[in-house]
Amino acid sequence: MSILKQKITIKEILSIANQNKIKMFIFDFDYTLTKSFSSTSIGVFNKLINSNYYNKKIILDYITKHFQNKQIYEYIWKLKLKLLSKYDLEFILDNISIAEHFIPNNNIIKLIRKIAKKQNYDIVIYSSGLKCVIKKFLIINKLDKYKITLLANEPNNLKKIITPYKEHLITNQKIICFGDNKKDLYLTKDSINILVKDDELYLL
Repeated sequence: MSILKQKITIKEILSIANQNKIKMFIFDFDYTLTKSFSSTSIGVFNKLINSNYYNKKIILDYITKHFQNKQIYEYIWKLKLKLLSKYDLEFILDNISIAEHFIPNNNIIKLIRKIAKKQNYDIVIYSSGLKCVIKKFLIINKLDKYKITLLANEPNNLKKIITPYKEHLITNQKIICFGDNKKDLYLTKDSINILVKDDELYLL
């Protein structure tokens, strides 16, 4: 059964936030802050690291694509991060064009800037991607000057990983979630959820 979608504008989102006294906005990264034809913050390394890495990675991708299960995702995601931990990702990122691989979703970037200028709002990027990539993206899009909390994966720290099946957040306030699919949304029992499909935003 498909979810009924209502197209919504940035102005309307801000109005809803004001009416509901929203203080926290949570964004996915891949295909939310970026356009859907961008690389992903893990997938970008597919062709940038050697073929040995790539051959192992596509097997893991195949497993997650055909066996979509929370436990399988957690195990496979940990293996993906272990693979990446063997390489100097910062060096690789310093030698590629982030702007070429990650096309900003201007609607979402514009919204974040509007929110960030209001000091009483919290902005969180909650992603199963890589923190080092997202940080570079924030810098080149001049979002690093704002107070943004970044929850994402670090290959050298596997004690707490984030998979596409994100854990629900414990908060005593109502939030607005933004993401390109359902797994990015409904992070609390009482969240307002916005589906992001490139330039189009939908209130679910």
